[in-house]
Amino acid sequence: MTPLPPCRIYGIVSEEARRVVLFRRGPSKLVQQLVWDLESDKIDAGQWLKGGVYPKSCDLSPDGKYLVLCATNYNSPSRPQPDGEPIRTQGWTAISRPPYFTAIGLWFSGGVQGGGHWTANDELVLHNFAYYWHEAKAPPPHIRVTNENWQPGRPFPDDSDILRRHGWLSLRDAADKVRVQSTRSKAGSPFKESTLEVLELTNRWANTLKDSLPQWQERMGVLIAKPLAGGVLIKESLRGKENWIVADRDGQVIREWRDSEQLVDRDSAGGLIFSEGGLLYRWPNFPSGKPQVISDLSPNKFEEVVPPAWALS
Repeated sequence: MTPLPPCRIYGIVSEEARRVVLFRRGPSKLVQQLVWDLESDKIDAGQWLKGGVYPKSCDLSPDGKYLVLCATNYNSPSRPQPDGEPIRTQGWTAISRPPYFTAIGLWFSGGVQGGGHWTANDELVLHNFAYYWHEAKAPPPHIRVTNENWQPGRPFPDDSDILRRHGWLSLRDAADKVRVQSTRSKAGSPFKESTLEVLELTNRWANTLKDSLPQWQERMGVLIAKPLAGGVLIKESLRGKENWIVADRDGQVIREWRDSEQLVDRDSAGGLIFSEGGLLYRWPNFPSGKPQVISDLSPNKFEEVVPPAWALS
């Protein structure tokens, strides 16, 4: 029997709450949600979803309490309506309580359009398209929801707002913010030092790459980065592919993953966390020592999970 490929693991980190919401995909039409407690390294398994999840369009509230989710199941039938067009249930946006998919707020979009981002623990911006958006379940009243109401012909919402709130900076954003901070902030402010550090460490990596590859400029795509305690984490988007690079403080590449969508991020102490081959790793003293295996999610099998009462509100 041909062995199954390893499951893929994506994740959204809440540094404030010191937890990670994980999406374990595998087989391809099944996704399990889990929560990784970064304080204790305990993994809490939640519900499974028959369909697909789009992590770039998902977001976790700063306190880690609520998830906004973008998902699809193209085998789901439309729901006939007596006084209008059928409700296209193949794609949806939902609010849920990790690690559960059960919706406490639900909107059908008919496809992959949707998701959103949190601006506060109880404030959510939905990436909805005006031409098709059906509210199937109103969210709890304490959550304030704003609709972007995107129109056909306008650019599709990207994940830049989500990335910025989670500590990522593009090289251009970092350079612009340093210029603004230099005129508005006192020297040595934490924000300015953090932004300067991203620029300095990323530039060291770029200079190292320049020395090793004659056509380095053709290779570099859109770069975003965030500092680690012992280096820098860089995400490179190039020709529709995602590359992850982890470099030390001298700009030397320690680990990299090519054309890979997975969890690669940092914890609140600046340590590296990542997934590879169905395993979760933590590298608290990067680049010293070795990464530690936290959990193997490969053996997990689909099962029906009933959410507890607290996950329904």
